[in-house]
Amino acid sequence: MSETVVLQQRLDSLVAGAAGVAVAGIVVVRSGANGEQLVATSGCARFETGGKLCRRPLSGDQLLRVASISKLFVAVAIHRLVESATLRLDDDVSRHLGYELRNPDYVQHPITIAHLLSHTSSLRDGERYWIAHPGTLAVLLADADRFDPLAAPGKHYEYANINYGVLAAVLERVSGAPFDQYMTRSLFGPAKLLAGFNWSGVEELPADMTATLYRRRAVDTEQWQPSGSWVPQVDEFDASPRTSPPPASYVPGSNPTLFSPQGGLRISASGVADFVRHTFVADRGQAALLGPASRRGLCRPMTGPFGLGAESKRLAGRRWCGHFAEAYGLKGGALFDSRRRETLVYFITGYGDEPPLTGSPYAGLDRVEAAVIDAALAAHLP
Repeated sequence: MSETVVLQQRLDSLVAGAAGVAVAGIVVVRSGANGEQLVATSGCARFETGGKLCRRPLSGDQLLRVASISKLFVAVAIHRLVESATLRLDDDVSRHLGYELRNPDYVQHPITIAHLLSHTSSLRDGERYWIAHPGTLAVLLADADRFDPLAAPGKHYEYANINYGVLAAVLERVSGAPFDQYMTRSLFGPAKLLAGFNWSGVEELPADMTATLYRRRAVDTEQWQPSGSWVPQVDEFDASPRTSPPPASYVPGSNPTLFSPQGGLRISASGVADFVRHTFVADRGQAALLGPASRRGLCRPMTGPFGLGAESKRLAGRRWCGHFAEAYGLKGGALFDSRRRETLVYFITGYGDEPPLTGSPYAGLDRVEAAVIDAALAAHLP
């Protein structure tokens, strides 16, 4: 029996509830040091209306909303501009925004690009971290309780989505292009990735190339229905993806939260795996997306678990660098083991009930995630 079949059988059991809760679908992509790849999937990319019967099975090539793994792509885009000397990690971000951004309790302490990447800027999400047009990022940043009053920039770790809205504004200001277009031109194109923020650039894809995220509960409620139907949470459509392009009057730098830089990237699991490997490894005659210094900085923890854009985490006795994700029913991870030059990407596309958490060696993850990682790492690469 092939390793893919064995892994798929394990994923089938997890989809059915073997880890304590049923899930809508699971996709796993694991790549070895020489680029050999194992892809396994189970479950459903899209259910029929009513949420009981599977209309289309999940695959490793379907695009889906990858939540906070989006931030890893933004971080790599920033590091590439640092390598080209367009930006510096210690730049005062105010210089690029065109207005002053300061914690009012620590006005003598500039907020730098490095602070934003590592979630040590003293910015907090508060009640919102995006604003609709014609609102601006400057207005959003002026919200009450936006800053930590007890910690100067660089002194304390607090994960905040708004950091990546500000970084997206920096990208727009230095490039003169809307964030979604800049990412397509500067990163997705060179890396040969089929991807786009809020479907930008990939809006013509047929529906069978996309996956919906689900829960067994209504949207924006906390009431689970473990025996009920799968309820779409995001990206439920029968034709091409729906897009919300910026207005024609949009000024780059004014409000890139429209593009959801913190979590709105659509890309496949296979695409994420290719990107992670391409970030760290020179392959098939292509240079790595980042140089050695940037790769080290990306992963080396600062004041907290994050380096300059990625988290360092020990799982299954191994040290990984990457990013995790959780939103709209999805949980996932995009991870790289630099010692073994191995990539692991997984997505769970919806939960039927609140998943039970696990402890060491998977602290912070739930039992389904832990079981998926165990199964993926137990399989032998081809």
